[in-house]
Amino acid sequence: MKNTVSGMSYTGSYWLSAVPFAAGIACIEKMKKLDLPRILNEKGKKLGDGLIEVGKKYGFDLHVSGMPSLFYLRLADDPSLMLHQEWIAECVKRGVFFTTHHNHFINYALSDEDIAQTVAVAEEAFSVVRTRHPEG
Repeated sequence: MKNTVSGMSYTGSYWLSAVPFAAGIACIEKMKKLDLPRILNEKGKKLGDGLIEVGKKYGFDLHVSGMPSLFYLRLADDPSLMLHQEWIAECVKRGVFFTTHHNHFINYALSDEDIAQTVAVAEEAFSVVRTRHPEG
């Protein structure tokens, strides 16, 4: 059942408190000034391109789809998704948290060094998976 006050719908998120709404508006204004969509897409493209490159190095066809700032990863030619899950697990073991079957989000705090480290971990994980599965 929807709650209404003076014809205005609301949920339990903010309970009509001005402070969270003001904080949200301030964040949106800051994001506009930073041109955040452009920055997040640039960071996402740099990460995606790096992941694709190291995948190719080990014979994997990694697809990075969606907006670069909100991307989805999958290994092509892996109908069972088991290789993909194995690669993700190797990344997670090394400190890079990718999900196996969900989209990923780029954060403004992600630095070039973070991206380079992520790509290095992904490369090591691809190497491990290729060693276990030399066919391909």
